[in-house]
Amino acid sequence: MEGCFNRSIQSMWLGFKGFQGTAMVEGISLNMCRMNRDVKVHRAAFSMMYNLRIFKIFVCHNMDENKWYICDCKDKNKFKLYLPQGLDSYLSDKLNYFQWDLYPLRSLPSHVSLENLVELILRGSRLQRLWNHGVQSLLVLRRIDLSYSKMLNEIPDMSLAPNLESINFEGCTSLVKVLSSVENLHRLTYLNLNSCSKLRDLKEISRNTWYWDIVNFINNLPLYSSQAHIYQTFPVNLTDLHLDWTAIEEVPPSIWHLSSLVRLDLNYCSGLESISTSICKLISLESLRLCGCVKLFKFPEILEPMEHLTYLELGHSPIQELPESIKNLVSLRRLCIFSCKNIEFLPTSLCNLRKLEHIDIQRCSNLKKLPPLPNALLSLLLDHNERLKSLPELPSSCFCLSAICCTSLETISNWKAPLLHHLSSNHIRGQINFYGCEKLDQNTRNIILAGRGIFQILSGLKFGRMCDDFEFCYPDDAIPKWFSYQSGSTSMNIRLPPYWNNDNFLGLAFCVVIYQHKIIDHPLFLGIGCKLNFKTIPDSLLCEHVSFMRLGGDDDSSDHVVMWYVEELTLQNSGLSWRSNCCTMACLHLSLECGYCHDVDEDVNVNYNADTYIDGNEYGEIKKFGVWFVYKEDIERFDVDTKSKNKRRFDECCETSGSEGSHGIENDVLHSKKLKVMSLI
Repeated sequence: MEGCFNRSIQSMWLGFKGFQGTAMVEGISLNMCRMNRDVKVHRAAFSMMYNLRIFKIFVCHNMDENKWYICDCKDKNKFKLYLPQGLDSYLSDKLNYFQWDLYPLRSLPSHVSLENLVELILRGSRLQRLWNHGVQSLLVLRRIDLSYSKMLNEIPDMSLAPNLESINFEGCTSLVKVLSSVENLHRLTYLNLNSCSKLRDLKEISRNTWYWDIVNFINNLPLYSSQAHIYQTFPVNLTDLHLDWTAIEEVPPSIWHLSSLVRLDLNYCSGLESISTSICKLISLESLRLCGCVKLFKFPEILEPMEHLTYLELGHSPIQELPESIKNLVSLRRLCIFSCKNIEFLPTSLCNLRKLEHIDIQRCSNLKKLPPLPNALLSLLLDHNERLKSLPELPSSCFCLSAICCTSLETISNWKAPLLHHLSSNHIRGQINFYGCEKLDQNTRNIILAGRGIFQILSGLKFGRMCDDFEFCYPDDAIPKWFSYQSGSTSMNIRLPPYWNNDNFLGLAFCVVIYQHKIIDHPLFLGIGCKLNFKTIPDSLLCEHVSFMRLGGDDDSSDHVVMWYVEELTLQNSGLSWRSNCCTMACLHLSLECGYCHDVDEDVNVNYNADTYIDGNEYGEIKKFGVWFVYKEDIERFDVDTKSKNKRRFDECCETSGSEGSHGIENDVLHSKKLKVMSLI
C-alpha cells in the first residue's frame, strides 16, 4: 500500500499540472501545510483515476485535538490549491474515504457517485451546499464532517444514509435549519452543532415519534417570517450532543427521551435561561457542560439519583446557589464552578458525594465559606476567592490544593496526613500553593502547611516520582526543622559523611524563603535556579545537576516558603557513578531567574537551560536556604510523628467533649450525644 501511495503522490502532481491520472492510483494524500508553492488543479485531474479509494487533502494530522486550527489555516497557509476551472463531475465510484480540508468550491461536482463512501470530510470549506441535485444514496456512509464551513446554509437530505453514526457541523454559522430526514438516522450517536449561531430554540421531544423537535427558530432568521415554525429532529439514540454557542433558550422537560445521551454540551449559550428538572432522568448522561450561560441563574433540582454523571461544569455563569439535592449526583467525580461570582456558599450536602475527587471553584469572588468536604477529594482549586476566610478540615487524600491570592484566608481547620506506609502510588500531582495568603495564622503556617509539605516530599520520593509535577508554596519566613542544613545566603557547602548515598537514600529536598518585591508581567515568570556539584577532595568534580523551580505567583508579596525535591534517579542520571564513587562535598548555589512563558498550560517546573533565562534579582531575593538528605528512615520517623499527633488530637477531642457533658444534661438530645461520646472514650 505504501508503494501505491508513493505513486499516487507523483500521479497527483502530474494531474495538478494538467495531465490525467492513471487507473493505478488507489490513494492520494497531501498535507497542504507542507506545500512550497501555489498549485492549480486541472479540472480533469482525477477523471481517469477509476480505482481511487482514498482521497485526502488536509492541513494537519491532529485536527481533532485543535479544532480552531482549521480556521487559522485559511489565513495562515502561505500556499493554496486552486480549481480555476472547477472540477469534472467524475470521481471514482470506488471512493471509501474523501477528505478535502478548505475545499474551494461551492458544492461537490454534480452527478458525483458516493455510494461506497464511508467518511466524508470537508472542514473549513467554501461549500454552500453539498450537492445541487436530489437525494444521494449513501448506504455505507458512517461519518460526515463539514465543520467550520461558514458559507454552508443548507444541510443535505440524509434520508438514504441509514448507517450514518456521526455528524459534525460545528462552526457552520450560516446554517439555519436541520432537515427532518435526520429522524430516520437511527444509528446516529454523535451530533455536533456547536457555534451554529442561527439555530435558535430547543423545544419539545415528541413522546410519539421518539425524537427531539426544534421549533420557533423565529428571531434573527432573515429567511423566515415571524410565524415560521421549523420542525426537525434529533434521534433518540444520540450519545453525544454538542450545542455550544447556539441561541437555545431552554432545555425542555421532554429531554429525558434521549435515554442514550452520554455527553451534553451547552457552553456559552447566551440565551439559555432554564433547564428542566427532568434532566435527572437522562439515565446514561456522564458529562454536562454549562459554562458561560450568562442568563442561567438557577441550577435545577436533582430529584432522583443520577447514577452515571461524573462531570459537571458551570463556570462563568450567574448561578447563585446549588441545590441541596446535588447529593443525588451520586457518581460525580469532577465539579467545576469557576468564575461564578454570585455564589456565596456551597450546599452542605456536598460532603455526601462519596466519589467527588476534583472541585474547581476559582475566582468566585463572593464565596465566603466552604461546607464539609467529601473524603475522596484529591484536588481543590480556590485561586482568587478574596472573601474566603477559612477552610474546613481537608481530607488527607487531598494532594492538590491551590489557593493563590485568597487574601482574606486565615485558617485551615485541620489537614491530617495519612500514614506513608499505607499510601499507594495512584494519587495525583502534588501541587500546594498558598501564594499571597498573607493573613494565614501561625498554626496554619508552621504546623499544618509545613507538616503537609514534609509529607508531600516524602510521598513523592517514596514512589520515585519526578519533581516536574511538584509545587509547594505558602507565606512564612521559617524553614522547617526537617531541613537539617540551613544557610542565610544563596550558597552552601556540605561536607558529606561516609556512605551517605547508601541503599536507603531517596533524594534531596530543598526549601527557600523568598521575598518577591516587584510585580512580574506575562510572559515573564520568576523561578529559582539550583546548581548542585558533587566533589571529592581535592575538588575533583564528579557530577553536576541543574534544576529550576518555577514560582506560582506573579504579584509582589511578603516572605514565602518554597519547597521542592530531586529524586535519586535524577541525580544518578547527572553523571555520578552512584555506588562506586565516594563524594565528600556537595556544593549548592541558588539564583533568582526569569524565563518566558511559551504556553500558559506548560508544567510548573520546566527544563532548565541557563542560556534561556535572565537575572531575576530585580524582582526579589532569596533570604534563607535549606537542604535535606532524605532517607527511608525519614518515612518511618514521619509515620511515628503522625500517629502521635493523631492520638493527641483524639484525646483532646474526647476531653473537650467530656468537659461539655459535665455541666449537666438539659434534654434527651444532649443525653444521647453524651452517651455516644462516652462510648468512644
